[in-house]
Amino acid sequence: MKGKTILFIALLQVLFSGCNTQQEPNVDPNYDGIFAHQTPVDISSVLEVYKWATEKGDTIDMTELVLKLVPAAGRYILADTPDDEIDNKWYINMIDSIPVLCIPEKLRSKYNLYFNAEQYYNGNILLLNMESLYEVCVRSKSLPEEERIFEPEEVMDAIREINVDVLRDPMDRLFVNDARDSLLKYLAMDLNDWEEDIYPGYFLLEASERFDKYCYFYHDGDYDTIEAIINSALDTIHTGLWAEERFERYLNADENEQLEVMLKKMAECKDFDEQCDLWCLWADSKKSLNEDLWLIAVGTKLMDSGNYTPYSVLLWLRWRVLFQEAFCGVSRDSAIPNDYYNEYRKKCYIASILHFEKHPDDIFSVFMSEYLLSHSNMNRLAGWFGNNALFEGPELMPKRYE
Repeated sequence: MKGKTILFIALLQVLFSGCNTQQEPNVDPNYDGIFAHQTPVDISSVLEVYKWATEKGDTIDMTELVLKLVPAAGRYILADTPDDEIDNKWYINMIDSIPVLCIPEKLRSKYNLYFNAEQYYNGNILLLNMESLYEVCVRSKSLPEEERIFEPEEVMDAIREINVDVLRDPMDRLFVNDARDSLLKYLAMDLNDWEEDIYPGYFLLEASERFDKYCYFYHDGDYDTIEAIINSALDTIHTGLWAEERFERYLNADENEQLEVMLKKMAECKDFDEQCDLWCLWADSKKSLNEDLWLIAVGTKLMDSGNYTPYSVLLWLRWRVLFQEAFCGVSRDSAIPNDYYNEYRKKCYIASILHFEKHPDDIFSVFMSEYLLSHSNMNRLAGWFGNNALFEGPELMPKRYE
């Protein structure tokens, strides 16, 4: 899975870098063929919390503020247990919660759109979750016994218990089970006995290619045309297309007024695409370093709407990093609520599929749905130290971390 992630992070940087090209983009000048221009999301509830917080001033209870803005964070800030016990709790939640896409009422739809979308999502998510558990197991095996949160065998049992019945094709189940058996074989060995030229995660990567067949039905086989459409869109789309003027008002605002300016500008956006563009600009700003709670709250509302935008992948990735940093930490042993992150990955994925059903000529929306599943879970072994958030933050938001 890591090979796909590296490829698509590089593509993400191109997609939203705002770089110029000499080639004339073959895209409608108003981007109407790519952007949906759906109704903007109501963020009045966030503005009400801002008003409440302003009135409280220095007497504000930060726990109460967090719970008002980001209720999901209560799982962490209200915990009365030591960090290692919280970590254990959320490891197990990740193990037990398999984010499955199931939309049987739509399975008779045109072109089997929903059947294929369901299988593509479920197959990839099952493998991504196995990869996360693989990393948890490796981390546990690498620690002295007295420092382990739980035993590697517990994690291996969790991998064995992952239910593949959500995969409707018996051959798909066979491929995933074979990949799981190969992975477990290596995990049962001492780390020092692993073959140097074999990375066990490749078993899962190979299995993931099995699910690419569910993407093919989107395409008519004319890949040159598809590639031209995507390349044209990549040449055209970047942050700042719709919300640059509103963002400038934020940048020029006084430090004591900037948050209010941003929230009001967000509420004034003419459509959902502009809101998401503005949010992405806001997240990648050094000026917003102390506004994580508000960024996470607004980003959550945008994804909860079910609306589609080409900015959805970037929004979800940046939101995930901000949540991890704000509430869980960047250590290899931090709690990582991938079940929660994948809940929002799924929302963005479904929005892309629903948009494509209504706009079957919008190949780019299909590309975005595939793009969402190219990214690994928030994993633990990102580098020599720390989890993925430590590295994804500067990659996805370079201006914020410069």
